[in-house]
Amino acid sequence: MFYKNKKREHRHVPKREQFISDNCLSAFDLNNSSINKKPWKEHSTCSDDWVKINEDGTLFFKNEFNIDSCSYATVEWGSNDFNFKISKFNQISNNSKLDTSKDFFHLICKSKEKEFYTAFSRIFKKEPSSLNTKDKINVFMFGLDSVSREDWLENLPKSSDFLVNKIKAKILHRYNIVGDGTPAALIPILTSKHEHELPNTIKNSANFKFVDEAYPFIWNNFKNDLNYTTLFGEDWPHVGTFQYRLAGMRKQPTDHYTRPFHISIQSIPNKKHCMAGRRNIRVNLEYGENFMSAYKEHGFFGFLFLNEYSHDSTNILGMVDEDLLKFLEFFYNDKDLMENTILILMSDHGPRFNENRKSVKGLLKERNPFFSMYIPELFKKKYPESYANFDDNTNKLLVPMDIHRTLIDLISLEKNNKLSEINDGRSLSLFNKIQNDRTCSQAGIDQHWCACLKRTELVIDKYLEKMAMEFINYINEVVLKDHLDKCVKLGLDKINRVDQLETYISTDKRKKAKEKFSFFGRLLEEPKIEKDFNKFFFQITTSNNNGGVYEFTITDEFDFVNGKSNYLIDKSSISRVNKYGNSSYCIFNDYPDLRKFCFCKNK
Repeated sequence: MFYKNKKREHRHVPKREQFISDNCLSAFDLNNSSINKKPWKEHSTCSDDWVKINEDGTLFFKNEFNIDSCSYATVEWGSNDFNFKISKFNQISNNSKLDTSKDFFHLICKSKEKEFYTAFSRIFKKEPSSLNTKDKINVFMFGLDSVSREDWLENLPKSSDFLVNKIKAKILHRYNIVGDGTPAALIPILTSKHEHELPNTIKNSANFKFVDEAYPFIWNNFKNDLNYTTLFGEDWPHVGTFQYRLAGMRKQPTDHYTRPFHISIQSIPNKKHCMAGRRNIRVNLEYGENFMSAYKEHGFFGFLFLNEYSHDSTNILGMVDEDLLKFLEFFYNDKDLMENTILILMSDHGPRFNENRKSVKGLLKERNPFFSMYIPELFKKKYPESYANFDDNTNKLLVPMDIHRTLIDLISLEKNNKLSEINDGRSLSLFNKIQNDRTCSQAGIDQHWCACLKRTELVIDKYLEKMAMEFINYINEVVLKDHLDKCVKLGLDKINRVDQLETYISTDKRKKAKEKFSFFGRLLEEPKIEKDFNKFFFQITTSNNNGGVYEFTITDEFDFVNGKSNYLIDKSSISRVNKYGNSSYCIFNDYPDLRKFCFCKNK
């Protein structure tokens, strides 16, 4: 936290006032008419596969390719999260079985004229459990990076229509993020904590820990308490949630873990968005289908999160729609899954870097990612009161920690037939009652990230310019202080927008406090509220770094006793809303937390 002491000088002049109401995130209803009917966006065409693999692991050569020989190798976890182990290649003949104890394969086939190299992932069916496990409630989560609720429904109309109207999933309309980027979204879901509340896992920092040794992941609860089989996977290893800035895993974190496979395929030449003859989206979704089919009688928790089709923009997001629809049809047509599996489709946050992000609508979309949940029939029968609460809560203000608490309650219901008694004082379970008028403050959402606030846009004057310069000074004198030999000092190019935010401790409360302690206008004693807080939301463009666009919240803390203001800037309430690319190459590996601030000299 950065403080700067100033004497309060004048009142701010409003430009316009926007009241973003409690229903600000409820633009879409659950009925069919709310889902836009955009034309189906065709996926790019992939090449041909030379082989076919059956459910039991039998490999068949396709006749049209005149294959002379094939060999395959298996891929496994290496020594850490940044490498993998591949076996030697072994010959395999037509109509022969692969090693079905493995998940990940590389395959080379040769004809007289050509060579075919590909890779594939597959979980083969397991023997049914001897225990009666069909009454277990499973969980499968599928996520797409950087998709707002509005963008999901607009760009994925056919799968959204099927999800809402056929599967009968519920959309969490007022789901609000609590921080910047993917880790700030997924870490609370998977651990109930913010990153700063957990041990340090930033790679190359002093005394860092590996993520799996420091984080209490929810999949461990499912494994240890219910003996479930677990899966976690992401498709882009270079921007992994727990590897881009963080130290990654020291040991394989779940029973099935896709990272070694995705590292191994980076050097294989393929058409864009393809793995030989298959679409990348289909490769990943099919792996999820394999997982659910293999363990639906054992009990499972699985989470697949994909970046490829939406991380950089929503321009090709529509390519996912056809294959996502097939995945949902697979789920719907499996009576066991519909009966006993909670299905969550979600995103981490809305778009962070596109041109529209600079608008107020873009700000709201970033803070309101898509999140939906299907609750199966078995849960409704076993826990009718909890389901009634869930159904009532889908249009209330919710945050990532609430999803974690809901999963904790599921485990407790399955293990003890009652809701968990854990109380962190912050999160609320969707299986319990949640008040209608829950505020961002009560939900643990900082005002910088709260979508439902009264915002008064201000006329930019010298006083606000001074506040913007305090932010520039904070970046240069505090954040980059020890790195100015490598990073340029930032300057202020222009102020794009300033909003005064609705505050939790307001001037109205101060007036009421004074009224309480006065008699006929005479102050009987000093009110207990000695300070007033005004929060300002800035969007600025900086100079000396190719026009970095930043949003930040600064608090003007006014002390009634000495008549002065303290300016408070919280680093966690700073967003970079345009791409910085490789401009921070000089500190990229050693100081990953500074990437959005540092523009390397001699770039």
